[in-house]
Amino acid sequence: MESPAAFSIRRKLARVVVPITASRHCGDKMVFPSDCFDAETLDLMTKAFDAAWEEAEYALASSTFNPTGLRRLMALRIMAAVRDGEHDPERLKELALDAIAKAY
Repeated sequence: MESPAAFSIRRKLARVVVPITASRHCGDKMVFPSDCFDAETLDLMTKAFDAAWEEAEYALASSTFNPTGLRRLMALRIMAAVRDGEHDPERLKELALDAIAKAY
């Protein structure tokens, strides 16, 4: 049975414009869908994601957390922000970190 917190997060994610399957892992990297974004935007998103993940991973080093879930949530938030017109890598990083702070 799903915990109330997990259910709440899943409901929030269901309202995100991008589908949950829109990103996937490739080794230790998050891969964004190339058919939805141009090369420059993909590079921007990847850099923002990597910077956010590095910071999140450091901050959460002493706790137990689901890295796959956190990475997916961050990727979804970055993709939604880019689709809404945000292209500042620092702002994308902050939005990704805010998403996991609110979820956990």
